[in-house]
Amino acid sequence: MRKDAGQLNDLVHVAPVKRLDSLAPGWREPWSGHLAILPLPGLTMGDPAQPAAANLARIGLCSTSNLEFGRRLASVSLPGMQALKCRLSTYFTRAPIASSLFAVGAHEEWHELDIWERWTTLIGHEDGFQEWLDEANPDFPARTRRATIYDDLVGLTRQLEELAGAG
Repeated sequence: MRKDAGQLNDLVHVAPVKRLDSLAPGWREPWSGHLAILPLPGLTMGDPAQPAAANLARIGLCSTSNLEFGRRLASVSLPGMQALKCRLSTYFTRAPIASSLFAVGAHEEWHELDIWERWTTLIGHEDGFQEWLDEANPDFPARTRRATIYDDLVGLTRQLEELAGAG
């Protein structure tokens, strides 16, 4: 979803979100079958008793200029990110894929989002975050901070706190 310096791509993938019962009437946990449907626990459509789901069969491209950032409906959790990746992979390949295969990749993205949120809180704005990630990590000089997100989350958090304290 992002290109250089953390800017959103001009086009992003989107899927329509509707009431679960309108997409798969009567479907409930353990969520087997209906590979084109991604349940969105905790997100409701109007009536709090009506859970929402994304229709993966209708994934399309959307220009980021058409997105209203103030209208975000929800934020994904780490298990939700893993479930999304697993459901998408299974839907497109029609092969059962263990969700555990997506744990590392999801953790790297999750750690980046966590550090980005800390950056914004400590520094007061997003400017410079992506460039900072692309610099060499002093704890692993041959690698960038971005390349060490999974290996050195504690070190990156310390470096960020030191940077914010110095600024």
